[in-house]
Amino acid sequence: MKNVATTYHIDYTFVSRAEAVEAVTVGTHKEWLAHSDHGPMTVDLRVSSVLDHATEPLVTGNANSRGQPVARRYRAAASSALPTEKETQLRGTPDMRFPIESGALPDMTCGVNGENFVQRFRPTYFTADWRKGFLVQVRIWGPRAFDDGTTGQRHLDHRWKHTPARGPVRYVDLPPQIASRLRAYNAEHGLQGLP
Repeated sequence: MKNVATTYHIDYTFVSRAEAVEAVTVGTHKEWLAHSDHGPMTVDLRVSSVLDHATEPLVTGNANSRGQPVARRYRAAASSALPTEKETQLRGTPDMRFPIESGALPDMTCGVNGENFVQRFRPTYFTADWRKGFLVQVRIWGPRAFDDGTTGQRHLDHRWKHTPARGPVRYVDLPPQIASRLRAYNAEHGLQGLP
């Protein structure tokens, strides 16, 4: 939105998964031209406020226009059913959530691709995303762990993800317990992965 008194303007861009977009409307309202050099655009997203009881929301820290946390749904890995053919054509991936037994992994530090940040968390589950049969992201999640041994409500993660330089996620880069569970899941469902 442009401030008419100055040359300063702000454009908002929101990115969503393609399958969540219901409709896009581009306006040509003359009154809008005083506020922006872009035409107004409205995007209607399919958003469900009811989550599957077998999943937990992964709060991203962002909020929607009503101040509610934005959550992404994952199917529980206990269900061996893969998405329908139509879902796979739309998304090109099964996104799965796997529980981690209490104490199976030591407390971890937030980070990306093995590089640690600062805050620590206690692993309780992990998610895996495949695109066209290849593993492109693994995130180990858990509540923030404090020095006194208690945990907070905020969930943190360490993420291994596909990059143009590295390609798909390599199992040798993951904690051994996570890699073995993913290899077993891949074998059962005909998915691929790198060593």
